Amino acid sequence: MFGERVKRIEDPALLRGESIFADDIEYPDLLHACFLRSPHGHAKITGIDSTAALAMDGVHAVFTFADLAPHVTSERIPCAMPSAAIRHTVEPFILAKDEVCHVGEPVAVVLADDRYTAEDAIEYIVVDYAPLPAVADARAALLPDAPPVRSDVPDNRVAEFTQSFGDADAAFRSADHVVTEKIWLHKGGGHAIECRGLVARYDAADDLLTVWDGTQMPHRIHGILVELLGCGERQVRIAPPAVGGGFGPKFVFYQEEIVVPLAAKLLRRPVKWIEDRR
Repeated sequence: MFGERVKRIEDPALLRGESIFADDIEYPDLLHACFLRSPHGHAKITGIDSTAALAMDGVHAVFTFADLAPHVTSERIPCAMPSAAIRHTVEPFILAKDEVCHVGEPVAVVLADDRYTAEDAIEYIVVDYAPLPAVADARAALLPDAPPVRSDVPDNRVAEFTQSFGDADAAFRSADHVVTEKIWLHKGGGHAIECRGLVARYDAADDLLTVWDGTQMPHRIHGILVELLGCGERQVRIAPPAVGGGFGPKFVFYQEEIVVPLAAKLLRRPVKWIEDRR
């Protein structure tokens, strides 16, 4: 096969519209998840009241960090890669615990009969925030008087390491010309045609949790879920459907990827979450 063109095996189904994506997966008793997200760059959470949301017709549950923490082996998602350069533990909590550290951080999740009801119920959850100073510029975050991005770490320098190649100082001293410039690149992120999404279903008879996750790293998803749920490897099955674009953002484990499977297991109902542009 060296030097020969290798046919892609996925193309026929894609071209015929026969591929299955996360949002194509349906069950008669499916529940839909919608996440309440932080409007603040940094704030303390002083209270959450979900009474009104729970009283709505079609709402089956509202979960916060306090509701889910007893059912996992760790409050934080074990997603950091081991490195001697890392100075602080900043792995995300399964849901925001005592504070939110970025706009969009998930604080609570609603499980309802349909997406419309779940979206409406989100509006009835009352979260008391005490806003804190926030910093959005990485350069400004390293200044001595910068506000902390997180309250549980002493400073904003998460990792630090040194790279060197030969005698750089001598090379600069002996150079005919030395040019100095500062270059600042903005934050970039991929936006795939298909947003993120997953469906989880728990089979109590087989004690098997199946997760259809539009991810770029199913094996890593499997390992983290097994660790967080404290179960055997054969009790979790990751079944990646077709993925409508990845580009890196789907090569990460997010809070939704533990909350949705855990909700399916706790409620004994299949649960679907599909991200939208909002």
